[in-house]
Amino acid sequence: MLKYKGFFSKPLGKVTVFLSVLLVIFLLLLFSLPSLGNFLVVEDTPQSVDAIIVLMGSGPDRMMGAVDIYKLGYSDKIIMVR
Repeated sequence: MLKYKGFFSKPLGKVTVFLSVLLVIFLLLLFSLPSLGNFLVVEDTPQSVDAIIVLMGSGPDRMMGAVDIYKLGYSDKIIMVR
């Protein structure tokens, strides 16, 4: 008669359990981290400032964003930095 050695007696069984646990942890992190990130984000209402400072980098996109903020009336100065 054959004896049952158990699930953990074979190395393949141990590897399978380990990979299954890693998969469960990965899936938990995958679905929980976005909600934790949303908890950390705070959206404040825009306030008037003395100047809008544009740091150069991505070219016209940043400048156009500064112009949009200027047109909304949040500042009366735009400062560009190289």
